[in-house]
Amino acid sequence: MSLSLLLLFLIISNSCLYISKEYSNLIKWIENNKGYISKKVEPVEESIYNRIIKSSEKIEKDELLAFIPEKIVISSINFLVNPECRKAYGVFHEQDLECIAFFFTIDKNNPNSFFKPYYDYLPDFDLKIFPSEFPKGEQKLYEEIDLYLHIGIHENKITNAYNDSVEKIFKEKNISNSFKEFKYNFYIAQSRNFSRPNSKFMSDLNSIVPFLDLFNHDNNYNCDWDYDEDRHGFILRTIKDIEKGQELTISYGEVDNLNLFVIYGFTFEDNKYKTPIRVKLDEFKYTFYPGLNDIDNKKDLIRVKKTLEDKYEDEDFIYNLMYNGLKKKLENIKLIKLDNINVKNIVNEEKENIIKYINILEKDFLKIRL
Repeated sequence: MSLSLLLLFLIISNSCLYISKEYSNLIKWIENNKGYISKKVEPVEESIYNRIIKSSEKIEKDELLAFIPEKIVISSINFLVNPECRKAYGVFHEQDLECIAFFFTIDKNNPNSFFKPYYDYLPDFDLKIFPSEFPKGEQKLYEEIDLYLHIGIHENKITNAYNDSVEKIFKEKNISNSFKEFKYNFYIAQSRNFSRPNSKFMSDLNSIVPFLDLFNHDNNYNCDWDYDEDRHGFILRTIKDIEKGQELTISYGEVDNLNLFVIYGFTFEDNKYKTPIRVKLDEFKYTFYPGLNDIDNKKDLIRVKKTLEDKYEDEDFIYNLMYNGLKKKLENIKLIKLDNINVKNIVNEEKENIIKYINILEKDFLKIRL
């Protein structure tokens, strides 16, 4: 073996050993805290930014893959998190993602942190995949697909969460580049968050669930999670038979491409959950909600027509307003550069759906009559 090949072998071997060690520590930590992880799952590192979970052997439908106890779930009700959260945001606050981001910013710098095994196994996070981190000039280019609007909403969440109390606490703890660290951790909290509905603790409690947050999203997911009120923890089960070596996936919810891009930094080429389309009709913008078939799209056109009838009486005017508005929207999005695959997926989806609306107007009814 040549020296260069030997060095490459050692680098790969050490990398695998490192990952194996960190993963082993994570599992040991979970199990020491009365959690459970099936031996039938294993991590695979695709890059420094992404790890996926695959089956190490065939798994039957309805098998229990994991149980993550409440004790190691990072949320605003965790007894280790809550005191810090109260200092920054008071006893009661509507959103708790900022609480998790705040806690991360402090606790990840603590070498003796209870959550250290979790922090050690977190993959590196590349903020550049998120549109809110694009240069301002580039963000503006995507205004026609409302990406710019979503970015603004997202940025307001972060700036509002980084209040005077938060900044003061970070200064007292000598945390350098605190806003940058807080923003980085906010992205982690937002993109790895499990929102549990109908919790007895509170509605839609945001939580970071170690191990479960390693699973990727797929609209055709093969595993499903739930919160077990009796056992006080998250459970993960298979919902299909899974072959050896197959990736194990979960659902992040019924999320359209625009929101997937803003929150998680990725999109699907053919997402069954369609991105809403905002179209300028005269002086107002109206939102269309594309369906999976023409029947749904006809109903959507009728819905918009009904709304316009409250403002305009002339049916011919309304028809032309909708038709020309959709045509103009189509022309505008065709001008968007498609260098980014996620932008390309969103633009292509919108183009396809706008064309469907236009075809319905042209072919199915000369005018949208009820």
